[in-house]
Amino acid sequence: MRKLVLPLLLLLSACATQAPISPPPSPPPAPAPRPAAPSAPAIPEGKAAVHLYRRALPMGPAILSIYDAGHPVGTLKSGTYLDYYADPGPRSLKALGPGAGSIPYATSFRAGQDYYFLVYFLGSQEKGDTNVVPVDATTATRQMAALKPSGSGP
Repeated sequence: MRKLVLPLLLLLSACATQAPISPPPSPPPAPAPRPAAPSAPAIPEGKAAVHLYRRALPMGPAILSIYDAGHPVGTLKSGTYLDYYADPGPRSLKALGPGAGSIPYATSFRAGQDYYFLVYFLGSQEKGDTNVVPVDATTATRQMAALKPSGSGP
């Protein structure tokens, strides 16, 4: 019996010297809600949003004039973009610059839709053609992020 008392006392004393069990920590406070990201302006009723851009590559004329169905909509320098609202329906987009030819792009716009186009120069610095090609929204948005607004309307 004496042999059992000593281990029992040691066990009881070990339990008594343990630190009390603390309750689990409370969860961290919920983060404050982030302000809503600014949303793009709504497309006006009966219009399509058209976004044209020219990457920052020093190719071709310094300034390209942009036309939609033969009507000027603005100009693009290297490293800029141009946004405008267009009527729905069939269109022909083209970019013109001094000494450069133009390969027009035929398309059709639907009201309430966004359209993205890359404008680029194809050829040598002295002679070549400007092209307007459609680009998916994800690629265009990524490529346009570092560009500046053209600052030039029709």
